[in-house]
Amino acid sequence: MSRSKSRKGKISVIKRISTKSIPPSRRFALAAGTVLLGGLALGLGGNRPVIADSDPPAPVVLEFTPIPAKSPGASEINEFLKSDQKQMPPTGAVLFMGSSTIKIWDTMARDFSEIPVINRGFGGSLIQESTLYVDRIAVPYKPKIIVLCAGANDLAYGNKSAQQVFQDYKDFVAKVHAALPDTRIVYLSINPTVARWKLEPQILDANHLIEEFAIENNSKDEKLNFINAHP
Repeated sequence: MSRSKSRKGKISVIKRISTKSIPPSRRFALAAGTVLLGGLALGLGGNRPVIADSDPPAPVVLEFTPIPAKSPGASEINEFLKSDQKQMPPTGAVLFMGSSTIKIWDTMARDFSEIPVINRGFGGSLIQESTLYVDRIAVPYKPKIIVLCAGANDLAYGNKSAQQVFQDYKDFVAKVHAALPDTRIVYLSINPTVARWKLEPQILDANHLIEEFAIENNSKDEKLNFINAHP
């Protein structure tokens, strides 16, 4: 039996989409969006459906304290914080975090029209940088679900191994669940590009480590899921 067939709790709702004329970044967004919506409809791994609360708690409005200019992604993070000062996003939403794949997903609100979504992707970021800013661009929103799409940059120019990417993912999970124990964390798999095809073995290794961890630890108390957009 193949490894993929033996994994329990794996989401298999994948819709076939014709994407020949669609740019790679948009193609990934469509694939990920389709799988995630299918997973939400099924309750992600057999649990009851996870959707934003109809009557969520009021958002926490924090005083604007800018990120130091030399910090990773400072300009983009500060723009998020300024935006939050003008209008806090809804609580109980689905929060997307990660690198440029999330950042440039400019049709997200339309793709998930039935679900309140928040986009907090910032270009070139590593997993550890999303972890760094959890207190600023995740915790105040009290999201029902966090979707993390990061790891490719870690392998490409962060000089990290698959094991290090896995550890950074676990650190992200630990920090989020320490502050938001009821928030489900969904990891979107790392996907190769033509320019980074030489990293395919490391990508597969990192994806496998994270997927196995999410499957083994997904529970009522440790809400984790993995979406494989690179089967």
